Amino acid sequence: MPDLTIIYLTTNKMPQRWVEFHREHLLRAIGDRPMVVISANEMDWGRKDTKYLRQQEPFSAWNVYVQLYNGVCEARTPFIAVAEDDTLYTKEHFRDFRPRSDEVAYDMARWSVFSWQERPMFSMIRKRGNFTMIGPRELVVDALAERMHLHPEATPDLEKRAGEIGRPDVERRLRVTRRKAVEFYARKPIVNLAHPQGLSPTYIGHPTLKRAHGEMRAYEIPHWGKAADITEIYNQGIREEQDGATTADPA
Repeated sequence: MPDLTIIYLTTNKMPQRWVEFHREHLLRAIGDRPMVVISANEMDWGRKDTKYLRQQEPFSAWNVYVQLYNGVCEARTPFIAVAEDDTLYTKEHFRDFRPRSDEVAYDMARWSVFSWQERPMFSMIRKRGNFTMIGPRELVVDALAERMHLHPEATPDLEKRAGEIGRPDVERRLRVTRRKAVEFYARKPIVNLAHPQGLSPTYIGHPTLKRAHGEMRAYEIPHWGKAADITEIYNQGIREEQDGATTADPA
């Protein structure tokens, strides 16, 4: 029996070419593990052991954790893993490590690539991201329930305080219980695509906010190949949708 449920979060804003590419890799990485899909639009992948939830709240950093809480409450396995629609996962990420019952874990074998670069490169950024988290279901439920209880209504201020479970600065700002967090490195890395439609600040539309590369960089890495090939899938999808919109409405 699988011990891990994948909580998949998507706002359905990614271009269709990327969606298909991403889904192929995600389903291969998950295997027969159960899923909870939380989406802005109605979805059905025709997959066994998959529950579907709709998110109604506005697109925001705080809402990520509200939706994650809703999804984790539907899980029945001892552990849960977060999967997001702009991150490419491997079997090893979901297989290689399980944290203790009193801690959450973040996979640091993660490369980032920026969609807007003329010559894209991968870089390892030494930050824990919610999209890399694997945690005990009960601990994650308790941690997020505490947040919801103390902050029942979303406010602009909560956007500044939202963040990962186990981050001391976030939990201090939210005045919630301090949770333990550990790091692990899966045998094969995952890849996070930074893009203008994401929640994190980028060069696009934010000229004073610069996304910096990590200290380790590469134009090509094992398993995933060239950074330029990854970003081109996304960017070609954006161009196709823009061309489609122009054709449909010449004005």
